[in-house]
Amino acid sequence: MATTIKQRLKNLFVRALDRSMIKRELAGIALMLGSLFMVSAIISYHPDDEALYSALRWFDVFSNPARDTADAIHNHFGLFGARMANFLIHFVLGYPVLLLISSFFFWGLSLVRARSLKPALFFFLYSVVMAIDIATMFGLTSLAFSDVMSGAIGRMLAAFLITTIGFSGAWVLL
Repeated sequence: MATTIKQRLKNLFVRALDRSMIKRELAGIALMLGSLFMVSAIISYHPDDEALYSALRWFDVFSNPARDTADAIHNHFGLFGARMANFLIHFVLGYPVLLLISSFFFWGLSLVRARSLKPALFFFLYSVVMAIDIATMFGLTSLAFSDVMSGAIGRMLAAFLITTIGFSGAWVLL
C-alpha cells in the first residue's frame, strides 16, 4: 500500500514537471516568434508608410480606409507591422533596437532548450547597453540617416551628454 501511494505521488510530480516544461517551451516559442516578427517588421520598414496611415486611428483597423491603406503599405506585415516598426525606429532606439529583439530570441531559445537563463540574461543586459551606446553615438552625428539609427532615446541622450560634458567629452565617454 505504501508503494502505491509513493508511486502515485511520483506520477503526479512527473506530470506537474511535464506541464511546467510545456509552459516553459511554449513561452520560449512565443518569444522566438514574436522576436522574428519584430525583426521582419523592422527590416521591411519603409519611411513612406507613415504618411499613408497617419490619418488612421489605432482602433480603425477594420474600416474601409484602413483596408485601402493596408494595400498601399510597403511593410510585409501590413498596417500593424508598419506602425510597430515606425514606433521602434523613431521613438525608441532606432535600428539598434534589433539587438534587444535578438536578445529576446536568445532568451526564448534558452527556454525551449531548457537551459540556464543566466547567459540569456547577460546577453540581454549587454545588448541593452550596446544598443543605447550605438543609438547615442548616432545621435551625436549629423548624418542623413542618423534619425533612424538613433531614435528618440539616442537623440535625447546625445543632447544630454553634449550639454553636460560637451561634444568631445560625449564621444570619449561613449
